[in-house]
Parts: sequence; C-alpha cells; structure tokens
Amino acid sequence: MAADSMNFPGKSMKIRISYLLKSILLIMVLAAQCSRLNAMDNMPNYLKTKIDSSGNRLNLQFNFLKDSVIARQKFVTDSLIEDVHNYSNTSIDSFKNISDSILIVVKDTIDLERFDSLKMTSKNFENNLSSYGNDQKYIISSSMNGFKTQIENLNVKSFNNLNDASDSLDSIQSSLIDSLSSVIDDFKDSMQDSLSTLTDSLSSLADSFTDEQSDDNETMADSIQNIQDSSAYFTAAVGYTGHEQFKGYDNGLKQAGYSPSIAYNNPLGFSATISATKLTESGNWDEFDASFEYDYDFADYLGFSLSYSHSFYGTSNTKVNVGLTNDLGAGLNITTPVLVINPTLDYEFGNKSDIFIGFNFSQEIDLVSNEDGSNQLSITPAVSANLGTENFLNSVLRKKKVKRKIISKNVKTVNSSFGIMEYELDLPFNYQIGNFLIVPEYSYIFPVRQPVGEISNSFGYFSLNLSLNIY
Repeated sequence: MAADSMNFPGKSMKIRISYLLKSILLIMVLAAQCSRLNAMDNMPNYLKTKIDSSGNRLNLQFNFLKDSVIARQKFVTDSLIEDVHNYSNTSIDSFKNISDSILIVVKDTIDLERFDSLKMTSKNFENNLSSYGNDQKYIISSSMNGFKTQIENLNVKSFNNLNDASDSLDSIQSSLIDSLSSVIDDFKDSMQDSLSTLTDSLSSLADSFTDEQSDDNETMADSIQNIQDSSAYFTAAVGYTGHEQFKGYDNGLKQAGYSPSIAYNNPLGFSATISATKLTESGNWDEFDASFEYDYDFADYLGFSLSYSHSFYGTSNTKVNVGLTNDLGAGLNITTPVLVINPTLDYEFGNKSDIFIGFNFSQEIDLVSNEDGSNQLSITPAVSANLGTENFLNSVLRKKKVKRKIISKNVKTVNSSFGIMEYELDLPFNYQIGNFLIVPEYSYIFPVRQPVGEISNSFGYFSLNLSLNIY
C-alpha cells in the first residue's frame, strides 16, 4: 500500500492550472493598466464634473479607482479559494479511497478494538487534510481583507496625480497576486506530501495492528495449548470401518463395523480407554476393550509409549482376532525433517500367543490452517508393514470351518514362522474444528502371508472417525 501508487493530483495538471491562473491575472493587470491610461475617459461623466463636499473632484475619481481594484482582487481571491477547495476535496477523496481499501483488507484479520482504532485514526487524518485546506482558504481570505483595508486607507493627496495613484494601486495588487500564487503552489506541494505521509502512516499502522494481532493469536493459542497440555481431559469418539481385518486377514468375510469409545487422558501421559465394536451383520455387540497407555516424550523428535489392552468377545463373534484377549505393546515416535517413523512391538496372547512388529512411515501435510490453530485441514499419507507369527490364526482355522470366498492365489500360505504379513497404504484427511476432529480415511491392504490353506486378494476400504476432546 505504497503512497506513490495513490491517485494524487498530477504535477502536470497543477502546472497547467498555475499557468492558466497567471494568464488570467496578467490579463487583469493589463486591463488595469489600460484603465489607468484612460482613467478619466472610463469614468462616468458625472465624476468628471461632480465636486465632493470639500470641493475636490479628484477624491471622487480616486475612490472609483480604489473600488475597481478591490473588485478585481475579490474576483481573483474567490477563484483561488475555489481552487483550494476543489484541490483539497480531491485529495481527501483520494485518501478516503485508500483508507477504505486498507480497512477492507484488515477487517477480518484484526479484532474489533484495533479495527475501531484504525478507523478513528483514518478519520483524524482525513480531518487533518480538511483542516489544512480550510487554513489555506482562511489565509487567502485574510489577505483579501488586508488588501482591502490597505487600499481603503490610501489618500489621493499622497500622489502627484491620478496616474501615479493608479500605478500604485496596480503595483499593490500585482504584489499580492504574486504572493498568493506562491501560497497556492506551496499549498499543493504540501497537500501532496501530507497525503503521501498520512496514507503511509495509516498503512503502517494497519500492518502493525495485523502483526500484533497475529502475535496475540499465537500467544492465545499457546496459552490454550499449555492449559490443555497441563489439564486432564476426556475424548469421546465413534469410528466406522468398511472392512474388518486383522494383519491383512479378513476371515473371508467383508464385514463393516462401528466402534464407540471414551478415553481419559492425564497430563502426565497416562490414558485409559473403554471401547466397543459392533459388526453391521451382527445382532449383538461383538467386542469390548479396556486399554491403558503411557506416553513420554524424551525430546521434540523422540517419544515412547507403553500399552496394555484386554478384550472381551461376544459368543456369536465373527471377528478374525477373537480369542486374542490380551495385548502388550511398545512403540517409538521418531520425527525427522522428512518423515515420522513409528516402529511398534506387540505381544498378543490368549488361547495362543503371537509377536508382531510394525513399521509405519507418515508425514502430515497442512492444507488449510488458521493462525490460532483452531481450524485446520491436513492429510497424513502413510505406508506401513506388519511382521509377525500366525500361531493363533492357524490354531483357530484348524478348529473352525468358516465359509470363505477364494478369490486368487497370489498370496503365500505359511505356518507359524515369523515373516511379513501385510503392507498397508493409508490416506487420512484430518479436519479439526476447535476440539472436534473429523478423520475420513481410505486404506489399501496388500496381504503377503496367510494362514495355512488360506488365500485372499488385496483390498481397499473406507473408514471414518469422529472425536471430541472435553476439557
């Protein structure tokens, strides 16, 4: 919002107006000279013969000349005042246009108090321009009053003859005109400088308010975050998944499910969660879980977690992992400039026991974010690999006959030896509105190892999680 980009009255226009004004004044002076040379001829006949009360005809003639020069100067003065008035209004209009543009830009970025202060400052600057124009008009008007008083105080007896008196009157008027022309030129230069200075000042103030508001928003966000980080809170959530699976194995059934949960989070890093799962094709709740977790950050780039969960299954449950009732887990959170790396280790046990190792690589990409962090949209593309044993799955499948659809034969079927079970691609969108978080996600599974006699194909599915932090 640089001042030199504003609509200032142009120098060329000012010069043309000045030349025109001086030309008019020159014509008036020449006319006065002609009037002086023919003063007696131009006077009304009654003045040529009429005698005043003191018997002095010359005094009446001199008064006529004084009235004439005063009338001419009044015309010039009125023209100059009108010129100052128009120039002043043009400058004020230019300032108001720029001011309105500045206010529109910052209206939604600064608070009401700062916005009102900026509006008040803009109005004061506008009044300053108006006052400066009024001061110039007063100066010109006062000069006319002084000129009139000076002319009226002249006495014909001070001159040798009427021609000398006329020369003196014209000289006084010419001197005043030159002086006023200089005043007008200085006024227009000063008005341009004032307009530039005031608009720059208003723009700088708007930038300053914007920076202050940004700092305040960040401080407020940090304060809120600090309060939240140091406060216990609950998280209520509900999730939906379009395809239940366990380490790449889906039991041959494409089952969708819902999972409501409630969690308690302690600022020391402890949390406890109770959740339930209901498959869409099931009449009863299929699974209930109670889990406990501890998180600790060694540094901004390194975190550690320990967890334990216990599961309770319904009697008619068709979930793949029914029977694995306990899970002991540990994980790391390693943040690098390029990726976030999450290696995990799980020991799951119940009827049988298995060990699983996972590697997850992800990176959050901000799409939209408010300065205060209240609303933001991001995506977190991730790729992961799960390795482990299949003791539980093999034991279950030897005891149960589950109806499965065999699709293809591109997946290895193995015993309980340790190896890669699946690869997974995930693309979650994270939309945060205050304490409310919406996470729609699409996942694609590439099974690698399957239990003995089991085969399946790669598949993708959609999931949705809604959560609310309650402080």
